[in-house]
Amino acid sequence: MIQEFADLGSQFIWLSIPFSALSGWIFTSMEKIGEATENPFEGSANDIPITAMSRNIEIDLLEIINEPHQLKPIKAINSILTYKRIIHFAKIFKNNEEWIASKLKSNPDYFKELSKGQTPEVLYIGCSDSRVTAEDLMGAMPGEVFIHRNVANMVISIDLNAMSVINYAVRHLKVKHIIICGHYECGGVKASLQQSDLGILNPWLRNIRDVYRIHKDELNAIANEQDRFDRLVELNVQEQAINVIKTAVVQEAYRDRGITVSGWVFNIRTGKLIDLNIDFPKVLEDIMQIYRLI
Repeated sequence: MIQEFADLGSQFIWLSIPFSALSGWIFTSMEKIGEATENPFEGSANDIPITAMSRNIEIDLLEIINEPHQLKPIKAINSILTYKRIIHFAKIFKNNEEWIASKLKSNPDYFKELSKGQTPEVLYIGCSDSRVTAEDLMGAMPGEVFIHRNVANMVISIDLNAMSVINYAVRHLKVKHIIICGHYECGGVKASLQQSDLGILNPWLRNIRDVYRIHKDELNAIANEQDRFDRLVELNVQEQAINVIKTAVVQEAYRDRGITVSGWVFNIRTGKLIDLNIDFPKVLEDIMQIYRLI
């Protein structure tokens, strides 16, 4: 049973949730379900709807309760919500145990060998989209691919995260190939096409808008909106690959050991990986006199 202590004047709600019902659960998805009901709260251990009454109250923050019968504050600000989707942490750890067992069954020394170090041949720079998991779409095993992901698979010169990954992968891990992989239906690329203020995302998405500006004539000539969206995904991959080639560490590795840079797109509608076969010598012909560092 969910017990409540509501101070509607200060708009704070306190919940005490018995661990027998809710231990290990975190609420991850919210949906408005209408106006206030007569019951202050309704709760179920299976589909945990949480309903609040009074003037337009909404659950804004729900912390995981780590101790039995511990009270936690929840700030309430607008309308009634239900938490429909629930992830049970116990299931995640059970999956981990099953994964360990499957690896050890095929190779009793699997983790001993894995702990000795990594020698990946590929650096993969892809999108953070939860539907696009690098290892799965390439069929790669742990230790085979060094992976960096961010919104819309961007390589930005002042992004210390991306620059550090590239430097470490090329100079220390000695990867032989760098792959920039975008995907159709990319939310970041789609957001860049919207004329709206997206707050902190604005400076990040501006880099994709710059890609559009560079290729404006080609993109504006595409009448079909979906085709234009797909083409911008491809051109963004191309420009991010060029940004990789602009770095001194990659130019040095190209000179010394012939490192390669490729641009791919994952077709999320079919599951296929597409090599864009970008002709980098031709693309770079007019710009390398500016960006050559080595």
